[in-house]
Amino acid sequence: MRLNISCTACGGRLSGDEPGGLCPACLARVTFGLGPNLVGDQSSHGIHGKPQLRQFGDYELIHELGRGGMGVVYKAHQRSLDRIVAVKMILAGHFASRSDVQRFHAEAQNAARLRHPNIVSIYEVGDFEGQHFYAMEFVQGQRLADLARDQPLPSRQAARYLKALAEATHIGHLEGVIHRDLKPANILIDALDQPRITDFGLSRQLGTDSTLTLTGQAMGSPGYMAPEQASGRHEEIGPRSDVYGLGAILFHLLTARPPFHAASVPEVLRQLIEAEPLSPRLLNPAVPRDLETICLKCLTKEPQRRYASARKLAEDLDRFLCDEPVVARPASALEKSWRSCRRHPAVAGLSAAVLLLLLFVTVGSLWSAWRLKTARELAVRERDRAERTSSRLKLRTAERLLEEGDSSSAVAVLAQMLREKPADAIAGGWIMDVLGRFAYPVPLTPALNESAMIYHARFSPDGRTVATACGGVGVWDALSGKQLVPRVPFSTVNFVEFSPDGRKLACACADGTARILDATTGQELTPRMLHGEPDGAPVFSIRFDRAGARVITSTRARFARI
Repeated sequence: MRLNISCTACGGRLSGDEPGGLCPACLARVTFGLGPNLVGDQSSHGIHGKPQLRQFGDYELIHELGRGGMGVVYKAHQRSLDRIVAVKMILAGHFASRSDVQRFHAEAQNAARLRHPNIVSIYEVGDFEGQHFYAMEFVQGQRLADLARDQPLPSRQAARYLKALAEATHIGHLEGVIHRDLKPANILIDALDQPRITDFGLSRQLGTDSTLTLTGQAMGSPGYMAPEQASGRHEEIGPRSDVYGLGAILFHLLTARPPFHAASVPEVLRQLIEAEPLSPRLLNPAVPRDLETICLKCLTKEPQRRYASARKLAEDLDRFLCDEPVVARPASALEKSWRSCRRHPAVAGLSAAVLLLLLFVTVGSLWSAWRLKTARELAVRERDRAERTSSRLKLRTAERLLEEGDSSSAVAVLAQMLREKPADAIAGGWIMDVLGRFAYPVPLTPALNESAMIYHARFSPDGRTVATACGGVGVWDALSGKQLVPRVPFSTVNFVEFSPDGRKLACACADGTARILDATTGQELTPRMLHGEPDGAPVFSIRFDRAGARVITSTRARFARI
């Protein structure tokens, strides 16, 4: 009599003599590294149609999240801590080679040493019954590749994502870790709309001679890897290679396609090494020119022409987001031509020969054009001489009229000269001098009855209020002279400045401090900032930036602080 025994993986009925307590289908999966039966597989449902969870040590594997060339990732429940995690295993299972295991552990170690809000955290690394794995943070969201699959993202959203990714990548570089496979598919967007870097399968340590990457072997994703990576020049791979990958991600977010696109991988690699990427604005005219310049600087073929670090890239993206001038500058036409010549010397030589021939053909025409130009210049000089003679006569007439006291007629003569020649500086200077002799009434607003000496005053951005700096700060109505905010008494204030939105006042004080006040109540918004260190020098100037988020102060002791 045979007992009814169930498969330990899928719950299916066994005859009782199957090896390891597994049915033939589950045994084949384990043998060939196809992974365990999980929810979604037809064979993983019990007799009541409910999903059967695969026990894997301390984890209950729920379902597969994705797989690549080396590993497979599952959503899992960690029983000891009662939390949802992601578990990655080697796809080959028990048949993984020694180098596969080494590369898998190198990936886990490189990712585990990084701590940053935009990098997926590693919780545990180990093996269970010979199956190597590591557990990491489960990110509820979607891949960046899916988000930008069909249409470009808004430029500022793309720049915000890239700034966060660049800052996280820089932290990895400080820890000596180069990712080498930055692409939209390896970026997750969490529930807070923040990008998270994952999959350090191709990462390596700076300063190490890795034996896990063969010399001359190109590893990475063709559409996003740096040219030195595609050429197998591993000695040139460094932090600037990840800067290229970040630029390729930015290109994809702005255009919904990678920088180089072709029907085959060899053609993509050829374009990557030989061709320049298209301008993002050609594919998406809505891309701002500064953001395009930042993107193309990252995608330069020569690593030394890219940003020196991912942090420098993040800083330039921050300038763009704050509407400040960026450091990156577009390549000139001469620079583009020189790069093209270096990549295609034969074409450059043929072009030079054609240009030389055209030069000889053009010399004769230039000689004739020069003689014609000389004749025209002579005619122009004669005309200018006649105009100068006429101008001198008119100036003498205006001078005579002024001597006779007929200022109105003198102004009429000078005005006629300006109508005939608006750039006549002499006539302009004379007419301003004559007009300056007349007095014009100027309407004045009521005086601001401040009881203390006023050292400085400043209009608000809308011109409706005035702030005064004295033994404190006062706020007044610009039209009526009425005091809107009672004077806030504290140290002598040398300088006062409104924020761009008119809601805050920045004060530079003689006691060496800077203060930020509410412009409508006079209440101090932030703790006073000691500036004049080390000698306590008075602060004489303070300015907001255009966003109203920072101030810069200065002292007479040649000391400034942001």
